[in-house]
Amino acid sequence: SRSAIRTEICRCSSTRLIGQARMVDMMLTGRLYSGDEAVQVGLAQYRVANSEAKAYELARRVAQAQGVDLQTVTGSGPHGRIKAADVNDATARVVSVPETAQPRASDSALITPDAARLATARRVTAAKRDIPDFHLTQDADITDLLALRAQLNADADRPRVTVTHMLVRALGLALTRQPQMNRIWIDGQIMAFDSADIGLVTETPDGLRIPVIRDAGGADLDSIAAQARDLAGRARDATLQAADVGGGAIALSNVGMFGARSLTPIISPPNAMILGVGADVAVFRPDDTGAPVLRRELLLTLVCDHRLIDGGAAARFLAQVVALLQSPLSLLRPAN
Repeated sequence: SRSAIRTEICRCSSTRLIGQARMVDMMLTGRLYSGDEAVQVGLAQYRVANSEAKAYELARRVAQAQGVDLQTVTGSGPHGRIKAADVNDATARVVSVPETAQPRASDSALITPDAARLATARRVTAAKRDIPDFHLTQDADITDLLALRAQLNADADRPRVTVTHMLVRALGLALTRQPQMNRIWIDGQIMAFDSADIGLVTETPDGLRIPVIRDAGGADLDSIAAQARDLAGRARDATLQAADVGGGAIALSNVGMFGARSLTPIISPPNAMILGVGADVAVFRPDDTGAPVLRRELLLTLVCDHRLIDGGAAARFLAQVVALLQSPLSLLRPAN
């Protein structure tokens, strides 16, 4: 019976209290308590069984069933003897066992990750372990850039240009103007690139892929837009070729289309940098006369590998990208 089972736990020695409490309460409730919970339950029941308090037998049974310590109950019977009603009135002093949710088989399942997810897991784990990174942030006023984009997209015969394409172009131009940033750290040495290649983080059904847009410093916006669309489509279709990935010092990860304000991404080795981009927001800024003017701003977060990039160099590079975005006609001109 339940009474017999609970009496058994009260007779256990102190060294067996936790294990007995866990076993018996699992039998009664179908729930396995943690060690701390079992101690609380077991001690409460142990005190009941060994209490020297004067109580009627029925009161003892009720106290034992409810886990109430008779030492904490004031009796209302003759000479202070405890009655069953006194135990019921003292339920507020019952030892409390936290109701910590326990996972059940129907609530969870172990899933073996596929090869692509395992590869991604190993890659980002190695990146966080091996790359001493740091990040900088800066707002870019893209009001004029959005206006230029609208003009470019008014021509239905040309490839449609997105903010991401213009960011790729800005990164390519910045690398061309600051070639010391177009480098990566590999096997204890520094590899310098001649071409400003930009990785484009792309979401696919099988996880993230980073196809690379080649020569973003020399290509025009139409070419970048065409490359980006082709690479993103083949990334989602799992038809990328070896020549479509690898190389380049920096990647771009844009989550603005999801409404996120900012992103601090993880560098994908062997890249030395990654630029995180969020959604643009409307803000009021004072004009030359101090009057408020509505502008659109974009928060950029540049993450760098400190093994070969210092803070000052990173800040100058990010400032160059911002300057290009804020003077968007420069994106239409050849690299200097």
